Amino acid sequence: MIMSLYSKNSQDLIQLKHKISQLKEQIEQGLDMPNSVRSVVKEVSLNGIHNTIGNIITTEDTYYKAFQVASFTNKNFIITTTEEDAKKAISYLKDHHLGRATFFPLNVIEAREVDYQTLQLLKNNQDFLGVLSDFLTYNKKYENIILNQFGMILVAPSMDAAMRLSFLTHKKYRIVTLDGDVVNIGGSMAGGSFSQARSGVMLRQELTHMEEQEKKLQQEVREKERELDTCNKEISLLEEKEYVLTREKVVLKERYDTRRKEEEEYQQKQNEITKEWENISSIQNHSIGDKEQKLIEMFHEKNAEKEQIHLKWKAIEKELEALKEEIEQAQAEDKVKNSQRKILEKEIHDLEMNISLCNMKLDTMLQTLNEDYELTYEKAASDYELDIEVEEARKKVNQYRANIKQIGMVNLNAIDEYENVNTRYEFLTKQKEDLFQAENTLLEIMNEMDEVMKEEFENTFYAIQTEFRKVFKELFHGGNADLKLTNPEDMLTTGVEIVASPPGKKLTTISLLSGGEKTLTAISLLFAILNVKTVPFCLFDEVEAALDEANVAQFGEYLEHYKDKTQFLIITHKKKTMEYANTLYGITMQESGVSKLVSVKLEEHVG
Repeated sequence: MIMSLYSKNSQDLIQLKHKISQLKEQIEQGLDMPNSVRSVVKEVSLNGIHNTIGNIITTEDTYYKAFQVASFTNKNFIITTTEEDAKKAISYLKDHHLGRATFFPLNVIEAREVDYQTLQLLKNNQDFLGVLSDFLTYNKKYENIILNQFGMILVAPSMDAAMRLSFLTHKKYRIVTLDGDVVNIGGSMAGGSFSQARSGVMLRQELTHMEEQEKKLQQEVREKERELDTCNKEISLLEEKEYVLTREKVVLKERYDTRRKEEEEYQQKQNEITKEWENISSIQNHSIGDKEQKLIEMFHEKNAEKEQIHLKWKAIEKELEALKEEIEQAQAEDKVKNSQRKILEKEIHDLEMNISLCNMKLDTMLQTLNEDYELTYEKAASDYELDIEVEEARKKVNQYRANIKQIGMVNLNAIDEYENVNTRYEFLTKQKEDLFQAENTLLEIMNEMDEVMKEEFENTFYAIQTEFRKVFKELFHGGNADLKLTNPEDMLTTGVEIVASPPGKKLTTISLLSGGEKTLTAISLLFAILNVKTVPFCLFDEVEAALDEANVAQFGEYLEHYKDKTQFLIITHKKKTMEYANTLYGITMQESGVSKLVSVKLEEHVG
């Protein structure tokens, strides 16, 4: 039984070590990280690179789902010592075209925490388990980064509890549940089935559990080895005792046979004496001669001898009974020892099987050493002595194998392919130079156009500004108005601010004017633009709708300035505006569902 447990524990330990080796290899190679992040973390030429946020944190299984959801976007952010280290890493990614990554310099990132009033409010609330950062284990030097990313995330036992907490905190904080559901800032929710993807945190926790299990199995194996040694010693003692008992059994059997033979002899003598006694009894009442007297005396002697033999026979019977009991006890002990011996023999057989497996594994390794490296064990041991730790050597071997695998098979057509690629490279390089030249030419043209646009815009703006001041005064019968640039230093991105001050009001922005004043100001700007740049045709759609009758008249009178310059098409409901039109067009419906166009030429009508 002990042997089978020892063999099972040994096999479990070998399998567990293999799994631990695979997990360590996955963690070291960073298979759960994007290529850009993995490249930065493993690049030895970069200084100040610590690790990713996800790789410096561990947590209990209870809070694992909450942490995995909370760290979904930031687990691969890279921690650096300073912002200069981060800038160098970014340059490295750009130079090698490896993609993008996010960096957290330790000297820049500041901690963020839930405010004191909120914590006091939630202190005794059963829906509030705590702040997520409190359930994470990490090195103290990373505290600011951990608090910055997880110090304002609340943890709740369920989605209902999370919704209640969100309402209680006025939806100011993100809340995660133990099942991985989320209530975001503002009240939006996310949840569903939980992804079983193995993240770096999960791999490290699994590795920790396996290492603890390995220590436990190693302890059990050592205990079983001690128990096995004890059993082996007991087996040796039992075998010696069995040998002694077997010898005693043989001696006792011989004594038993001897006593049995003596008993048969005494029984025969007793029968003879009994027969003589019967003969003597037959002549008891007759006269006795010397011969009979001698027989009687002999009878008494034999009778006494019979009594002695009977007593001796009884003693021998007792001795035989004792010997039988001792033999039965020895046989019982022998049976128990045989049973224990069979168990030990089975355990020894299992050990021999395990040794055979180890020998097979050793033969396989020696064959691999011979076939793959053309070395014998003695040659490898003498020429390639291991001067580093075994685990470190395994890591290097795995890294070298990964590099060889990444390189792939030797390409025999590499020279021809190189010529083709080189020809294409030279062609693309020339095209690239042409494109750069074209880009520079386009940039020069764009710069020239920008200068022209600046000059044209500036000239046009100041012309419109001058006209706007004149038109505003004419339409408002006084007052002041102006156009100002919001950013005169950059004419291509500047905005234009309208400042208007009707008669009797202080100079103010157009947003503070009444509706009618805003409309008349906008019309003034339109007329100013038309004065600078005359157009042959212009369409107005109820531009004077917000004006009163007096201002409508001003609007109509000013249209006369463009009588021989611009043709206006005005859509209006103002009768006063219609008085200044040459031709009126209207839509009428004399019959239901039938529209009809009506036109009136006022100049001809007046004539």
